[in-house]
Amino acid sequence: MNIRLEPGKSEYTETEAARALGISQAQFRSLLLRHVVEEEESLVNVAIMRFRPSDLLLLSMLVEGRLAHKQSPSAGHKPPPG
Repeated sequence: MNIRLEPGKSEYTETEAARALGISQAQFRSLLLRHVVEEEESLVNVAIMRFRPSDLLLLSMLVEGRLAHKQSPSAGHKPPPG
């Protein structure tokens, strides 16, 4: 995936970030919900968030499936036998 960054731009709005990633705003919000924010209520803050080029790089890796989904700290761990 090619990220379409604007030369000299250091911060991107939600709309600009989605455009740079080549996805819709709805897909961008879904991406944040699956991998970044803890609760859907946190998405109300997305409109005021600013994303840096490094954020977009990591988000592009999530779009491509190169990074794993967010898991809870205990996910994949079995409790000790008791």
